[in-house]
Amino acid sequence: MTGYEKKMIGQITSADDIIFENNGNLNPKLTIIQQVEHMKKQGILFDIVSEEEAISFLENNNYYFKIKAYKKAYYKDKNIGKYIDLDFAYLKELSTVDALFRKIIVKITLDIEHFLKVRLLTDCLNNSLEDGYFIVKKFLEYKPNCKTEIVNKRNNPFIKNLIKSINDNYSIWNIVELLSFGDLSDLIHTYYYVYPDRNMKKIVSCLFSVRCIRNAAAHNNCLLNNILQSNASLIEPSRTLLNEVAKIKTISSKVREKKMENAVLHDFTAMLFVFDQIVTSDKVKQYTYEELKNTLVARMYKNINYFFRNADVLSYFDFLKKVIDFYTESSI
Repeated sequence: MTGYEKKMIGQITSADDIIFENNGNLNPKLTIIQQVEHMKKQGILFDIVSEEEAISFLENNNYYFKIKAYKKAYYKDKNIGKYIDLDFAYLKELSTVDALFRKIIVKITLDIEHFLKVRLLTDCLNNSLEDGYFIVKKFLEYKPNCKTEIVNKRNNPFIKNLIKSINDNYSIWNIVELLSFGDLSDLIHTYYYVYPDRNMKKIVSCLFSVRCIRNAAAHNNCLLNNILQSNASLIEPSRTLLNEVAKIKTISSKVREKKMENAVLHDFTAMLFVFDQIVTSDKVKQYTYEELKNTLVARMYKNINYFFRNADVLSYFDFLKKVIDFYTESSI
């Protein structure tokens, strides 16, 4: 028994000791049947997916807090406070597509991380001005907490021997195995700031966006719940990416400007751009683009008739498809 478990047993002797209070500011706990009733009161229909099927889905496949997030892709009738043309099936469909979307993003960013390391170490080995230790010293001066974080990993069974063998002698070829993606991005920024490279400049400028969408997908955050959201006040679309999307002739300048203000679409585009630029394996590229087109895009359009009355979802999917098609076709 862990210390945490012992502490909890000391504090709670039975379920009767737990008292739930709703002070008016908190949402009350609802059973799954009550969750369905609550959705019905909000105008959500159960015509395509029955109430019984919805209850089974919420019991075995997903949970209310997650599924209700996709309501943000729909508008409410302000007069009656109910959603317009929203069936539970549409929420279920968006959650299913989103789950696949996140899985593919994680796989792509893992490849990006690997090939970023390959490129960084290759450039360092070919750089007569760098011994592999100086740049790490500069990086740790900029991010001293990284050293502490590495030491704190010394009991991790997968990397403890590497940490022990380094013995505080950090070089670029061993530290890349110990850094998070965010810290690796900062190391890359440091290296190419000290040793500028025109070919890497655009890639480096997109790494923060790659990091954001990677973290969101890895933490299982909903992505398709922000279809109606513009993040123009929060992000400044990358000029590199705007120029890249401008190459896609099937996307108008008006659509390009609008969609690139959406954080997920912006960062997804950044991820594909970096992937296309940094990955040097033709087989990895081919497999990834085939998976995007034959798995993700195909699943997006499997029940596209659900969204014929929602122009925002249709245009969102259309933009994703055109960006994916652009990189798929350019790799052929």
